Amino acid sequence: PTLMASTAMLRDPLVREAMPAHLRDRLTESQATHQDAVRRARRMAVPIAMGTDAGTPGNRHGANADELVAMVEEAGLSPRESIHAATLGAARLIRREADLGSLELGRCADVIGLMGDPLRDINHVTHVAFVMKGGGIVRDDR
Repeated sequence: PTLMASTAMLRDPLVREAMPAHLRDRLTESQATHQDAVRRARRMAVPIAMGTDAGTPGNRHGANADELVAMVEEAGLSPRESIHAATLGAARLIRREADLGSLELGRCADVIGLMGDPLRDINHVTHVAFVMKGGGIVRDDR
């Protein structure tokens, strides 16, 4: 899902101000519909993969973790389900589960380290301590 697409546009003061009132109203209404669709998909065991609208108005690159938080707080997924949707669930959707989506020998080693346990509090996914890409650390804020 891309739960944050409309939320991010509505939260961005510049985007919100430039948006006609009828569009703001429509985005607000669509949020509840979208959240309900994700809840129903979960209940029906439909595979869920994280999406992003990064680069569109109000949806900045680097804010993808907000989508994981929204899946938990707004759509009722567990933190584990949310993380799965962003990793192996997404890899399966694009048919790349052989090399992406989980930590196993021989797979791509793109990993983030967090400041806390996201299974206890999903908001920890928004506090990245380090980034490893291709097996090497490319950012270290520890």
